[in-house]
Amino acid sequence: MKINNRIIIGLAIILLLIASSYLFENIIQETGMKSATVIKITDNNKTIAFISVDVLKQLVEENNKKDDEGMPSEPSLLLAMNAAGVNKFKQIEIKGNGVEGSVILNEEDINNSLKLFLKDNGTVDLCRENDKSNTIVKSVTEINIRDGN
Repeated sequence: MKINNRIIIGLAIILLLIASSYLFENIIQETGMKSATVIKITDNNKTIAFISVDVLKQLVEENNKKDDEGMPSEPSLLLAMNAAGVNKFKQIEIKGNGVEGSVILNEEDINNSLKLFLKDNGTVDLCRENDKSNTIVKSVTEINIRDGN
């Protein structure tokens, strides 16, 4: 086999590996988005971050907060947004897979009492603190930061 053929075959193999890794990443990402185990954070519909349930669990551990019963508290919506690098906004839209659909919150509506409740099935619900039964958005899939215009 000539050296040129070996180089061409080697380059083709490298290109196939790169293409397959991108495909694999996109498949995993889409699966996570559909199952609501990954939350996409966008700024005016441009993706800026992805946060998985594992990242939210880690945020709880790092903040080492406990609820009234000594259990780790749920991460606040603000904490998750800050972890994604978002600290200025006028409105946010929170979308979910549930029948509640989505909700738009203004800056003054968002405080540390809005919690991301981590469910046993790996999904996340948006609830008020100490009121997990009254879900605002079920199975959160996306948080879209809006400028309010």
